[in-house]
Amino acid sequence: MSTYENNAQKKARTHYFLTRILKLPIQFQGTIIDLETTGLNPETAEIISIGLLTGETLTILAITNHCTQALQEFHNAIATLLSSAPQPVYAYNASFEKAFLEKKIGLSLAIVDAQEPLRDLCKEARRQGHSIKWPRLSEVTGSRLNEYFGIRDEEILGNRIASLWKKFLRKKDQRLLEKIMYHNSMDVIRTLELLIWLSVYEQVGILPAQNIALRVFSAEDFESWYFHLVCEICQEEKSVKDLFSVRKLTNTSQNNESRSYYVCISCLGFN
Repeated sequence: MSTYENNAQKKARTHYFLTRILKLPIQFQGTIIDLETTGLNPETAEIISIGLLTGETLTILAITNHCTQALQEFHNAIATLLSSAPQPVYAYNASFEKAFLEKKIGLSLAIVDAQEPLRDLCKEARRQGHSIKWPRLSEVTGSRLNEYFGIRDEEILGNRIASLWKKFLRKKDQRLLEKIMYHNSMDVIRTLELLIWLSVYEQVGILPAQNIALRVFSAEDFESWYFHLVCEICQEEKSVKDLFSVRKLTNTSQNNESRSYYVCISCLGFN
């Protein structure tokens, strides 16, 4: 009888969550998290979904029921996900994630705020007399691929999350919840993009060092690094795609000297 009850409980729990796992062509050192909620106040709002990127895996976990048991199971699942999350942990406007995780999960997590360098830039601009607000994540990142090729992107705006969640609870249409999950995944990816550019700007001297955990190699160092990478691939019998993603960037200094930089979103144990 107990076996039947345990199986029934396990089956019921599968109806509380909807999970999506994406494999990205990167190896990220650390963790990126993003929460979607029913509001801004953790005292009254609830967590709807969490997006979490570790290594090459982007996981989106969303709740599908608002009953007390579902909330408890969902909170336990979030705690389990974050308990093994590699450090450092990043989030955009990290105070938001911290407040909800502390209130709802009872988890006090050290999170690096990816927005902080941008706030510093805003403060400097204001000191110089410019009127500028804290930027939304979508305002400082984002691919133009869909615009260039005319691809229809149906991502919703963040201010529609709460109303879409209420609509999902009424209609139980999974497609509505998947819209929230898609938005969640895009915010994680946009945070990754922002961290890449912050890392580049630090290395080329545009921004002061913030210890962003991404590696950038100058053109002079790239040949030596690539040699080690090839050795690693041969030893492990893995493809380049399994190990890294490299992006070449060019910075033009004030004296018009151009230098190329290669951003590697893997670490491979190199210091």
